[in-house]
Amino acid sequence: MTELPQPRAASVPDAPAGPRGLASEHRVFLAVFSVLAFQSLFSLPASNLNDILPGARQFAEPGWIKNDWYLDLPIGNRSIRLAFYSLFGPLTRVMSFQWLAFLGSILVIALFACVIESFGALFGAGPAVLVPAAIVASRWQSIVAGETLFGGRLFEAKCFAYAASFLALFALIRRKYASAFLYQGIAVSFHALVGVYGLICLAGAAALNATDFREDVRRMLRCVPLLLLTGSVGIWTSAGQLLANRGADSTAASVMYVTLRVPHHALPSAWPARAWAWALAGALALLAAAAFWKRDLKYRAVAAYLYCGAGLFAVGLALWTMGRIAPLKYYWFRFADGSIPFLGVLLAAAIVGDWLKERPRASAAAALAAAALGVCVAGPNAVRALSSEGRGVIASGWEIEPQQRDALEWISRNTDNGDVFLIFPGIETFYVFARRAVFVSFKSVPQSEGDMIEWHRRMVVCNRGRAIRGRGVEAYKEVYGNFHSFTAQELRVLAARYGLAYYLGNQDSKLPFPMAFSNSKYRLFALKTPGAGR
Repeated sequence: MTELPQPRAASVPDAPAGPRGLASEHRVFLAVFSVLAFQSLFSLPASNLNDILPGARQFAEPGWIKNDWYLDLPIGNRSIRLAFYSLFGPLTRVMSFQWLAFLGSILVIALFACVIESFGALFGAGPAVLVPAAIVASRWQSIVAGETLFGGRLFEAKCFAYAASFLALFALIRRKYASAFLYQGIAVSFHALVGVYGLICLAGAAALNATDFREDVRRMLRCVPLLLLTGSVGIWTSAGQLLANRGADSTAASVMYVTLRVPHHALPSAWPARAWAWALAGALALLAAAAFWKRDLKYRAVAAYLYCGAGLFAVGLALWTMGRIAPLKYYWFRFADGSIPFLGVLLAAAIVGDWLKERPRASAAAALAAAALGVCVAGPNAVRALSSEGRGVIASGWEIEPQQRDALEWISRNTDNGDVFLIFPGIETFYVFARRAVFVSFKSVPQSEGDMIEWHRRMVVCNRGRAIRGRGVEAYKEVYGNFHSFTAQELRVLAARYGLAYYLGNQDSKLPFPMAFSNSKYRLFALKTPGAGR
């Protein structure tokens, strides 16, 4: 008897392979990326890039700028960005800083769009709620300590570390422990502090939800080698810095760094009076509400993660209260300051998304509101950028006044690579436009403690040997006044001692040296003498 053919079992059709299928599958990524990338188009590079990109160029091409005290330091003393420099340093040799700042920021935005898409897939949230959340998160990135994660033209090692840390959390919630440890190791390699704090919070999220993860402890332990492997670069650079600090006055160096260079990041006394306490308390109260939303592991794990970050914040407050300023150089406030707004806003969006799922009309209204918010936020940036002044700034790729750019580009064209310049340390764009060595820069601070002391000593020299009493912006103002009142004899002594070739003064500087260049704001004096050593 002939067997009748059996009908084939119905199968779930695959998503279309064409553009429509891709757009449908990754609609959160595409929507978030489009809005944030449009904002970046009309933004200016973050100030840290004035140090990061020249540092990457010097790493990839030693001697690009000759005789610069800071850039000639060993990479372990100068920076913890070894992974970042290794990946992107070679691009600085074939691409301008302006283009790299723009394309790098687009890469960071794409990475955070992936983070937000991963969050949306985990919580079942769509573009209608995640696009507004991404806009709000890009605008509100800090509670009090001035942390930044993504958006605009931000292209830093810590951006990659934060994104990897958040992906590690989402992988943990999905019980993909190999991915979680792999991502967290990448975070440690890109930025040791962010990565280690993220690891502490990841472990805390698992511990505070031990009932859910108890049966998976062995699986987690088997994945630890992945963390050590992908985090090896960060572990190696951190060990190198600890070795470089041996014999240095650690307390003095750390206090100098915290009080002079980063009080806005690391010193609560520099924050708005008690506003941070209310902001932090309100954020933690919202997280507590989120933790009990449907009593779902997803919400509880993210809330626990952020509460652990708040615990690190509390350690910093305790150190400050006890008068222990030196340990604050480890940025105890950093992780909570950036992750609570970012993940907190996404959690709020997920809660709103749950509420909208059963209300189609409200969901459509939310989508229209998201589009309107994007236009309202990005529109003013576009109008400002397309103005006559804005076009010049966007074209240059950097926010720099015309007189300063004129002076720095003249220096780049008409002086020797190897000449050392005594400039006001607050001119942050000198490396980018002049591409010459400087005596010291306020922005470029070494990481090893012995070199921090030398950096501080050079800052005092720029203050005409007077102790710097101000902090942060106030120090800028204090040094500015004294720097532009050097006498001719003081400059001769400094030129002979440090091999200085030029002094960049302001329009009021009157000195008995040859004037190499002048405009309405700057005067460049030649201090170079035959046979002067470095």
